[in-house]
Parts: sequence; C-alpha cells; structure tokens
Amino acid sequence: MTGPNLHLDDTLGCVLVGALLSAVLYGCACSQSIFYLWNYRNDKISIKCLVAILWLLDTAQNMISCQSIWYYFVQNRGDIIGIMSLVPTFGAWQLVLSMTELAVHCFFISNIWRLMTNKWIRIPLTMAVASLCLTSFIMNILLVRKRWNMHYMAELEAEVKVNTFANLASTLASDTVISVSLAYILHRSRTGFRRTESIITKLVIYSANRGVIIFIVQLFVLVAYFWVQDNRLVVMILYMPLGDVYTNTSLAILNARRHVTASSYALSEIGRSIEMPTED
Repeated sequence: MTGPNLHLDDTLGCVLVGALLSAVLYGCACSQSIFYLWNYRNDKISIKCLVAILWLLDTAQNMISCQSIWYYFVQNRGDIIGIMSLVPTFGAWQLVLSMTELAVHCFFISNIWRLMTNKWIRIPLTMAVASLCLTSFIMNILLVRKRWNMHYMAELEAEVKVNTFANLASTLASDTVISVSLAYILHRSRTGFRRTESIITKLVIYSANRGVIIFIVQLFVLVAYFWVQDNRLVVMILYMPLGDVYTNTSLAILNARRHVTASSYALSEIGRSIEMPTED
C-alpha cells in the first residue's frame, strides 16, 4: 500500500538537491585543502589558519546538512507535522554560513589593505569595503537570531522580506566591491615588463573569476527568494552550497599561486608587493 503523495518535489526535493551539491563541493574543498597542505608547507601561519578555519566551517556546515537530510527523509519520513517543521539545527547552519563569509571577507580586506600601500585611497577604500562586509555580517547575525527561534517552514516562508533582502543585498554588494577593487588595484600595478605583466594578468583573471562565480550564485539566491512566490524553498538549491562556494573559490585562489608563477623564473618585486600570500 502506498502512502499519500505529499508533493515534496519542489520543497524538500530542493533541500535534497542543495545538500547533494554541497556534499560535492565539500569533496572539492577537501581535495583543495590537501593540495594546499602538500604544496604550500612554508606559508605564513596566518594563511594556514585561514585554510584550517575554512575547512572546519565547511565540515560543520555539511554535517548540519547531513543531519537535515536524516531529519526529513529518515526520522520524520511520512510524518506530515515533522516534514512541515524546520530542522532544529537550521539556525546553527545559518551561523556557520555567516562565519564563513566573514572569514573570507576579512582575508580579502587584508589583501586590499596591503595592496594599497602608499596610496591615498588606501584608507577610504578599505574602510568602505570593511563597512559593507560588517553590514553584511550584522544582517547575517540578525537573520540567525530570527531563524533560531523558528519551528516551522511556514514561518520561514512568511519572514519579513526586508530583513532577508538587506542580508542578501549587503552580501552581494560586499563581494562585488571586493572583486572590483582587487581587479582595479592589480590592473594599476602593471609595470610594462613581460614577466610581471603575465603574473598580474593571471591574478586579475583569477580574481575576476571568483567574483563572477560568487555574483552569479548570490544573484540566483536573491532572485529565487523574491520572484518564486509559490515556494521559496527553491532558493535552497544554491543557498545550501553557498558556504562551499566561498570556501572553494578562496582555496582556488590560494592554490593557484604556483600556476601563476610557474611560467616565470622567479617572482618579481611587484609580484611580492601585491600580497597575494606567497610561500616564505
């Protein structure tokens, strides 16, 4: 005898797809972390700590995602009330995502600060980017506090749009400004020498690629949340792996340093001054 059709394709089905995408990207993050440990053993301790923090946060986020899948598809299978409720760890998942975004933003803010040495725009640009990132983090924490006390999906779908829009928009603006700033600064660092031109061009490309990927994912989340009125859980397809995207794009930039400098005999002085972390 078959049970009732609960029509979960566009609700919990989206959660399942998001969790699977997150698991795939987590595997990529683990591979990148191992690659980093193998190839950049002499890196600064601060960069090693960043990689460790990102991996730990990504691990925690995927553990919560796995617990969510167990909660909906095993523990509460066939239980309509259970399926309509929010997994108890949803607030914790949102907190881990906020911490991942903060760690990545702080890393790139520090790079912008170092890149702008002896430039008049150093302080105002860094403060502007830091203010956007701080606003994004505050919005995230407010969202965490609100969602921690939610118990049913209906509450999630009925939450105030203004709060969610402020959170998503501030995060999107932060990542966009960071990417544009890095690309602009690196472009202004051109010297005309073939070796350094090649290095800077590759760094600009990697920075731009990261920005485009983050922008597309964030834009999809923003559009899906506000334009898919029938069911906002569609947003979970890319919202759940968002933390993995942050982790993987950041690790990709760190791991690309060897490729960037492979065609050069050695890093030039400008290559060291741009403060993309290099091996000691």
